[in-house]
Amino acid sequence: MTEVPANLALRQTSPSRWIGFIVTLWGTFCCCVAAVQNAAGLLSLRFFLGCAEAGFLPGVVYYMTLWYHQREISMRISMFYVSIVLAGALGGVLSYAVSFMDGIRGLSAWRWLFLIEGLPTVMVGIAIFFVLPDSPQQSRWLSSSDKTRIEQHLQGTLEPTDVNLTSTWGAWTNGYTYVHALIMLSAGLPVYSISFLMSTVIRDLGYSNLSAQLLTIPPFLVAAVFMVTSSYTVDRTSNRAYPIALGLVISITGFILLATLDSSTGKYISLFLATVGPYNVSPINYAWLASNITSRSQRAVAIAIVTAVANISGVLAGQMYRQSEAPNYVASHIGNAVSLAVCLVTCLGLQYHQRHRSLPQPAAKPAVVNGTH
Repeated sequence: MTEVPANLALRQTSPSRWIGFIVTLWGTFCCCVAAVQNAAGLLSLRFFLGCAEAGFLPGVVYYMTLWYHQREISMRISMFYVSIVLAGALGGVLSYAVSFMDGIRGLSAWRWLFLIEGLPTVMVGIAIFFVLPDSPQQSRWLSSSDKTRIEQHLQGTLEPTDVNLTSTWGAWTNGYTYVHALIMLSAGLPVYSISFLMSTVIRDLGYSNLSAQLLTIPPFLVAAVFMVTSSYTVDRTSNRAYPIALGLVISITGFILLATLDSSTGKYISLFLATVGPYNVSPINYAWLASNITSRSQRAVAIAIVTAVANISGVLAGQMYRQSEAPNYVASHIGNAVSLAVCLVTCLGLQYHQRHRSLPQPAAKPAVVNGTH
């Protein structure tokens, strides 16, 4: 809901001020959750926490496009996404460790968890105000020649535009915005639902507590390596659809295996396949979107729209892998496979459209009149 206003605010202010502000606010709300005493307070803080958090990802992605050329941005975004993937992998281990703090200084373990996550976030947010350069030209560690070289390197990849109704409306009416939003939505459904799926599969293996949390890490690590490798390939070849397609085919296979296999060990191995493709989509898709929209204001709004649409998949994923489907969850596995197939077709269709559009069209034949040219 707040992704678009957040990125417009970033364009109106500056990356250091806005990103620093929302990160500090995000951490503050997170700490405040540790003090709630009732459901109403929890829901209210969760709402404001989500509003602050919503602008972070699209803001960071847009900020990166100010520094890197479209032929090198996929790798940079994927490195940022590695931290997101690893945070998901290690989150369970952190929760398990914090569970032993229950009762310390009279606080429940879950309250300690929000304090441990919130306080460092506040400190990082404050630091961003002072250390994050708003652009290459305002960087304190780059020499004048470095700044000139970066400016020349990025020439033609960004069109400077003011933030106004005309420039921002262009993102809403640009077809690329909705194509990339569909790609993110269809890939996001498996991303959000995999966390539910992973805990179920590992429980069926007979593991619990720390062992179960540690077993969630390897599939995420494999996904991170595949993601970085794919993004490196994209930047080297400028072909975005095929690396995405490879990961999606692997993951579709993984979900089909999950729906058909009875062995718990086989299902765990299939998790590695299922996790690879969805996480691989986001960094490449954002880079693809940035290359298709060169106006700064339109790009900021388009990135925010795509992120907002992708978050809808989190709501849909909450309806998957319900207890009524146990123990095989066939419908949810097939649903994820179909969602990834939609993503695959959309990516290949976009690639075909752009390649066909860029090909030289054959010259029209001269008309024949009375048997002569």
